[in-house]
Amino acid sequence: MIRRRPVQRLTSMLVGATIAALGAITIAVLSGKSIDVELVWIIGLAAVGGWLLLTAVIAGMRGDNTTRTPSLGTDHGEPRDLSEAASGN
Repeated sequence: MIRRRPVQRLTSMLVGATIAALGAITIAVLSGKSIDVELVWIIGLAAVGGWLLLTAVIAGMRGDNTTRTPSLGTDHGEPRDLSEAASGN
């Protein structure tokens, strides 16, 4: 089984939450409740926007995408060690 990233799990949760919200609204309407559709859309769009911002922040915090820079020596006039850059580490 392939382990999914946190962003993929949050996106899947967004789909599930959207389906659950639509189900809850449908049940409320069929039960005879009066629902302000515009307010529901505003709240829904705000929730989805916040969720997408959260997933973007989590994607940006991933640490495995960072690149290593080669050691460039010290400030004491020592020559730079570029062997790390040549080897690709």
